[in-house]
Amino acid sequence: MLNKYREGVLIIILVIILLVSLVFNLLPYEYLPKMEINEVLLHFSNYAVFTFFLTLYLHFQERFNSLNKSCYFYSLLIMILVSTLIEAGQLYVPHRSFQLSDISANITGIIIGIILARTFSLVVRNKSRKEIL
Repeated sequence: MLNKYREGVLIIILVIILLVSLVFNLLPYEYLPKMEINEVLLHFSNYAVFTFFLTLYLHFQERFNSLNKSCYFYSLLIMILVSTLIEAGQLYVPHRSFQLSDISANITGIIIGIILARTFSLVVRNKSRKEIL
C-alpha cells in the first residue's frame, strides 16, 4: 500500500520542507523564534534532509526514466539552485545577508543528503532482491 502512495508522500514532505525553509530563511530575524542553535549546523541539516527526500523522489518516480537514471545529478543541480536563490533572496530581507558560509554549509548538506539517499536506495534494492529469492 505504501508503494502506491510513495510519490505523493515524498512530494508532501518536499513541499513542507521547502515552505519551512523559505519561512526561516526569508523572514527578518525579529520575526523568528529565538533559538540557541548553530546556524551553520541548521543550514547543513536542512539541506541534507531536503536533498535526501528530493533524491528519493527523483529516484523512485515512475513518469520520467531520465530522472531515475540521473537523480543524483539533478538533485545536486536543483538543490544548489534552490540554495543560491534563497540566499540571494535574503539580500532583500531586512537584517539578512548573502553569506558564503551558509552556501558552503548548504552544499555540504546537499552532498551528504545525496550520499544518504544513494545508500538508502541500495539497501532497499538489496532487501528487495533478498525477498524475491
